[in-house]
Amino acid sequence: MVLNLPNLLSTLRIFLSPIFIWLILSDSPVNIGIAIILFFIAAITDFFDGWIARRYKDVTEWGAFFDPLADKVLTNSALIAFAMKEWIPLWMVFIIIARDIAVTLLRLYGESVGHPIQTRRSAKWKTLLQMLFILYTLILYFLLYPMGLQSPVLQQLFHPTTLTLLFAVVTLLTLYTAAEYVVTNRSLFRHLWQHQILPSLRNHIIEKIWLSCFGIGYIPVLPGTIASAVTLGLWFFLFPSSLWQQAVVAGTVLLLSLIAVATMDLHTEDPSWVVTDEVVGMLTALLFLPPYPPLLSLLSSFLLFRILDIWKPPPIKAVEKLPLLGIFADDLLAGMLAGVATVILGQFLW
Repeated sequence: MVLNLPNLLSTLRIFLSPIFIWLILSDSPVNIGIAIILFFIAAITDFFDGWIARRYKDVTEWGAFFDPLADKVLTNSALIAFAMKEWIPLWMVFIIIARDIAVTLLRLYGESVGHPIQTRRSAKWKTLLQMLFILYTLILYFLLYPMGLQSPVLQQLFHPTTLTLLFAVVTLLTLYTAAEYVVTNRSLFRHLWQHQILPSLRNHIIEKIWLSCFGIGYIPVLPGTIASAVTLGLWFFLFPSSLWQQAVVAGTVLLLSLIAVATMDLHTEDPSWVVTDEVVGMLTALLFLPPYPPLLSLLSSFLLFRILDIWKPPPIKAVEKLPLLGIFADDLLAGMLAGVATVILGQFLW
């Protein structure tokens, strides 16, 4: 990373994002006011880092990648906070986050193969519209609650139905930009298919499709994390709330994965494209949660599981050496520890 002023401003936006979430979720009027001020400051840095870089010819490759990433972290942090307050639907926020993750991964892959993705003007309008929606929501919230203004007009403008309709426009534009990215960068998708996915599927195609979670494992950047995130999303929207039904789903995934691994004779290695172990581990962590858990519990389970699975402290590292089971045993243990830790955190924090 080049430590120039534009890149430092982009970094500042990322550091302010979790602080903003913590403050805006507080019941304190002072904290809410500070949160809104911090978001305004962060949003202003989005303008100035680009302007400074162009004005003083201090544009870097790192900055070109890091600036839009910082925008995504800031806006998605605000949208997650809004969903936690039940101002906007959570599924719309998931669509926007999924789009941003996919574009970021595509950008990384394009850079790695010398084929940078092409960004269209609509993507900039999407970011601007997201910022305007967030500022609109924050200003109304501040006027109605910390300041205590009793205005029927303001209350109607801040009504969940109004916010949902406005956010639906933002979501539709987000989906449009995602489709535009696919069309504009179709040659990059062809390269990804021909040089990454297709060669890996020539032998044991059924086993590889299953173990890679239908191709997720062949994504060149963070396939395990993506598989875990997809599992979390499917669990939230589709999986039954009954504990035994969840256990049956996790056990079935594990059994089929073990059969596939044994068929391919993967007894002593854990290829990066095998991500059903991450699915099993994530499902294990979610087994510890109650029906319809709060969003913080879901995020805690996901983050703790990924940290433990990547870091692999001694107990997890030890079971990784088991023949055949080792591919899945470390993720199972990481999921158990993440689930227990989430339950303990829930008793003290939410």
